Amino acid sequence: MQEISLDLLKKRLKRYPHLDELERFLDRIEKTNLKLILLFGSLPKGRYTQHSDMDVLCVFDRRFQDMTDRFMSSYAFSDGLVRPKNITLEEFKEGLISGNSFLHSIIPDSIILYRNLPKDEINHWIEQGKKNLNIRTISPY
Repeated sequence: MQEISLDLLKKRLKRYPHLDELERFLDRIEKTNLKLILLFGSLPKGRYTQHSDMDVLCVFDRRFQDMTDRFMSSYAFSDGLVRPKNITLEEFKEGLISGNSFLHSIIPDSIILYRNLPKDEINHWIEQGKKNLNIRTISPY
């Protein structure tokens, strides 16, 4: 999980033609109860094409009224290529600590686009989850 500026992200992904949509999404999204936005999937892994969408995880410090509220809390701010997945802060924390396979699979390559949560707290939850599942990271080198 890296935290980099949007300018650096643009330099890294200079061949990707749709970063302006990501920038608009980040400018538009309501940040009142937003704690974290992570970019995950093909873009941060460097395995994207000009047709790739942008997968983002949005973590909110509030409960959703229903599935429509969960979906529209961030998708309403997307032009279509930004594909948000919304979870609550409680779901995020519990998922990391319990070793949720989805969260633990996206975290290593993800890029923090917005953070209103102490990074050391997130890292603590990640480490707790690794201990609970006995996950070890092995370097490919």
